Order: sequence, then structure tokens, then C-alpha cells
Amino acid sequence: MHDMDSVTKHLTDLLIEDVFRKHDISQAKRKPISPEERDKLRDLVHTLQAQVEDFLQSQKVSSSEDVETKRKK
Repeated sequence: MHDMDSVTKHLTDLLIEDVFRKHDISQAKRKPISPEERDKLRDLVHTLQAQVEDFLQSQKVSSSEDVETKRKK
């Protein structure tokens, strides 16, 4: 799971940098994030991760059920 976290972090960093570059927002123009905003963002990321993991688990269950159904035919 650690590898997935690393990949996710790098992908997120790339997407954020792309948005900043697209809108011509340099490091000097960026305002710092307050601790409250940082906590909200962290909570949002954890919620999204949980939803993605639940979705992936449901897809695994669905796929295994499809395979089982095909075997019975």
C-alpha cells in the first residue's frame, strides 16, 4: 500500500503543478495554507481514499461473481 500512496502523492503533485502553471501562478504568488485548511484537505483526501478503496473492493467482488456465474453456465 505504501507504493500506492507514493504514486498517488506524485500524481497529485504533478496535477497541482500543472494547474498552477496553466494559470501562471508562481511559487511567490501562492499564499500559505492555514492549519485548518490543511486539516480539511487532509480529511478530504482520506475520505476520497476510503471511497476509492471501497469502490475497488466492490469491483473485485463483482468481477469474481461474474467469473463464478460464467463457470456455472
